[in-house]
Amino acid sequence: MLRLDTAYQGRLELEAQVGWLINYVRELEREKDALEESCERKDAEMGKMRASIAHLLPRFDALHEKVSRIPGMLHAVLTQRGSVRDREEQRQSALTDTINSTGGGTADETAH
Repeated sequence: MLRLDTAYQGRLELEAQVGWLINYVRELEREKDALEESCERKDAEMGKMRASIAHLLPRFDALHEKVSRIPGMLHAVLTQRGSVRDREEQRQSALTDTINSTGGGTADETAH
């Protein structure tokens, strides 16, 4: 009789362990399903982000092209201003030389 009780007790323990394992496997399956759903949502979000990036890339490229021209344009403007300033200085110098060579002066100088 003791043998039967021990065998029965062993069977009950084994059934309890199997039941626990079955519940644990079910819990793992639920977690796996939840992770798969989360991955699907993340994949959808990534797809939207990729589409947004693909939409913005041409705009970025166009803006980059415009911005990359700024240093050249700035150099051209500064060079042009420099040459205009140089020409104005040359004109003023030539005018001063002409006035000095003809013996004339400024209106204030000739009035005295």
